[in-house]
Amino acid sequence: MTMEATTLVDVDPRVVQRQRLFWAMWGIAHILHLWLLHSGALRSVPAWATMVAALALVRWPGHRWLPAILAVAQLTDVAYEAPEVADHWALVAAANVVVLLLYAAGRRGPGLIDQAAPVFRTLVLIAYSAAALSKWN
Repeated sequence: MTMEATTLVDVDPRVVQRQRLFWAMWGIAHILHLWLLHSGALRSVPAWATMVAALALVRWPGHRWLPAILAVAQLTDVAYEAPEVADHWALVAAANVVVLLLYAAGRRGPGLIDQAAPVFRTLVLIAYSAAALSKWN
């Protein structure tokens, strides 16, 4: 059994490639956050689970369930770290909630990122607008 996702005949290969690139970069973002936040010393089981899931997603970005597994691991890590959660880690958690909602709605596969992109953009807009407003005050 391979770790690669099966693709449908009528799916544009560029969509599949774009989604694999997104998931690989999403995994790298999780890895960098954990590594830089903890100075390379992961101190909890949820942090280790998130790191392992992110490494697996980078290795197999086309896997059907790894994005959901990473989302669950990261949200578990956020719950474990609460109330001392870094701002960007909370933003990633919000995006991972969107990923899980799309999975729960049965929307997994090559079009998931295109469906989630508007929500991701809105989350970033709200987060950075709030940051700019707080610096302005």
